[in-house]
Amino acid sequence: MINNIELGRRIAAKRKDIALTQSQLADALHVTPQAVSRWETGAGAPSTEILLSMSELFHISMNELIADDLTLDRISQKPFVKKDIAFYIPDKEYAPEWAQRMEDQN
Repeated sequence: MINNIELGRRIAAKRKDIALTQSQLADALHVTPQAVSRWETGAGAPSTEILLSMSELFHISMNELIADDLTLDRISQKPFVKKDIAFYIPDKEYAPEWAQRMEDQN
C-alpha cells in the first residue's frame, strides 16, 4: 500500500531536484497547482497515469517514485538463475538463513 505522506515527500523532493515550482509541475502534468499541493502534503495521491507521467518527467522508475526504501532494497537485489527459475537473494541482514541456503545451492 502506498503511504501518501511518504509519496508526497518524494514528489516534492523530485520536483525541487529539477527546479520546478508546484505550478510548473501542475502545468507539465495538466493538473491544477492545488492537486500538486494535495499530493505533496499527503492529502491525496495522483492517479496511476499521472504517476507514470511524473516518473518520466523526473527520469526515475515508478518503483522509485512509489516504493519505500525497504521495498526498493528488496527488488534491487541481483537475481541468479537456477534451472530456468530466477531467484532474488535478499540482503543477508534481511534473511540471513535463506540467503545462505540459496547461495549454497547455487
